[in-house]
Amino acid sequence: VLGAEASSRDYLDGVATRHGTALGVDLEWGAFRQPGVWLIVEGAAGDNLVGGDFRGAQAVATYFVPTRGRVEGVEPMLRLSWGDPDTSISGDAGVLLTPGLNLHLFGRNRLMFNWDWYLPEGAVFTRQHSLRAQMQLSY
Repeated sequence: VLGAEASSRDYLDGVATRHGTALGVDLEWGAFRQPGVWLIVEGAAGDNLVGGDFRGAQAVATYFVPTRGRVEGVEPMLRLSWGDPDTSISGDAGVLLTPGLNLHLFGRNRLMFNWDWYLPEGAVFTRQHSLRAQMQLSY
């Protein structure tokens, strides 16, 4: 599946009208909670309401393995994201690398374990990492 999106917004901050536009494109191969590979690749660019231009991209790859019992599927995943919030500023871009494991429960419910590694482009920011456990409930 191939998709494209566009957004244009005007915002009055009390003094001046600010304008922001964003364009994006995405590609999806496979499907949520279906056996095998699910791949999503996305990119976006535009101008911020507060000034400057932004750029960003990410790719997410998962592999769903159905199981029996209370856990209906196991899904290892990997996400790679890159963003530059203001292209006129040097050294503010960064990469986020996230390996993880999703445990699919009944319905659209799942328990997710992710380890995020943030790798900044410049010396202004430091490398960071976090281990997260999340629960998605759908009722």
